[in-house]
Order: sequence, then structure tokens, then C-alpha cells
Amino acid sequence: MHVNILTTQAPPKTILFVEDEALIPLVEHTKLQQHGFHVITAGNGAAAVEIALNTPQLDLILMNINLGSGIDGVEAARQILQQREAPIVFISSYTEQEIIAKTHTIPFYGYVVRNFGQTMLFPAITMALKLFEAHQRLKELEEALRASEARDRRCV
Repeated sequence: MHVNILTTQAPPKTILFVEDEALIPLVEHTKLQQHGFHVITAGNGAAAVEIALNTPQLDLILMNINLGSGIDGVEAARQILQQREAPIVFISSYTEQEIIAKTHTIPFYGYVVRNFGQTMLFPAITMALKLFEAHQRLKELEEALRASEARDRRCV
């Protein structure tokens, strides 16, 4: 049986876009879709946590840091990462060191300053997806190595 790999396409990656301002998700949603992504939006940190924990096919989280009242993006990301692994890219118009420093308390895969627009956003998303995939493969190899070493110790 011959399969033409040129016509076989992977399903679109699903991005959870977390933003509290009403108009920004509409514009970004369209741009992300034009780049081939399936987009789910959340308007606050609590909704982001709920969606992330109940959407197994989620590939990446694009998280604003300042989400208005309630938990901020960093806390939402922390709660998500306590329950599941997911690459998180922070997006914000803030460039102050104390704001950026808050993100360094959790694992994340990128930080995009909103003023740079799509020029930096899509390369950051692509890189985050690749890094996360490489991280997952490395974990699988480490687990296989540990299992192999355990078998070897039992055989000796």
C-alpha cells in the first residue's frame, strides 16, 4: 500500500488563548486560525485553568500575564502545570523586570512582548511547540533507559 506523505497532514495544533480584554482575542483568534491553529479562548485565569484541565488535546497555552480581577496569568499557569504538562508562552505588553521576573517562578516556553505583534508571536509559538515535543521525547527516552537498567539489575 502506497501512502502519499505530501497529502497526509497532521491535525491542527490547539492553542488556548487566555486574554481578559474582549477585542484582542477576536483579532488574535483570526490570525492564529490563518496560521493553521485551532483556537480556544478564555477570558480569565479561572476559566483558563478549567479549560486546560478539561481539554486533553491542548497543544499550547498562550497566556496574558495581567488578567484583570481574579488570578493572574502566572498563577493560572502554575495551577495548570500542577495538574498537567503543557507549553506556556506568556504574552504581555509589560516589559518591567518585576513583571517578567514573576514568570521565572514556573516553567514556561517563551515570553512575547505584545507590541512586536505577529513578527515575534508565531516564531515563539513554533519554537515552544518544538521545544515541548523534544522535552517529551527526552522524558520518554529517560524512562525507557530507567526501565532497561531495572531489567538489567534483575537479570544479574
